[in-house]
Amino acid sequence: MALVVKRQMTVDDVRRGGLMRPKMNNRVPMVIVALVLVFACSAFKPNVPVECYRRASIFGQGYVIIVKSKTSSTLSLWIKTEEKTANFTLEPHKSQNFGWLEGFHFGDNTSYSVGAEGYSPLDLSVEKTSRWD
Repeated sequence: MALVVKRQMTVDDVRRGGLMRPKMNNRVPMVIVALVLVFACSAFKPNVPVECYRRASIFGQGYVIIVKSKTSSTLSLWIKTEEKTANFTLEPHKSQNFGWLEGFHFGDNTSYSVGAEGYSPLDLSVEKTSRWD
């Protein structure tokens, strides 16, 4: 059991602004504000300018994912599944295939992401990816 001793305020206490209280470290609020700003800025990045399609695989089983550029500039991209990640460059308005031959295995329930530095990644699943006609 802690013993709490209360005392009356003196004239000196009043001049100092009351009884002494522990000072809060001024760095803590600044760190919190900085972290909020960093996360807020990263949340407002534009989506990576690509479209993704799927088609049935000719070799092996499953699907091939086709990543197509929607921009007039060259993009340095990555595609990632739970098993594999690949980096690639995509020329303006061109496309690239990812499937069994590239070491990827896309089944009906496979999730994947496509991203690039400076953009918010696209998080997709094969079943929700449009078919390539």
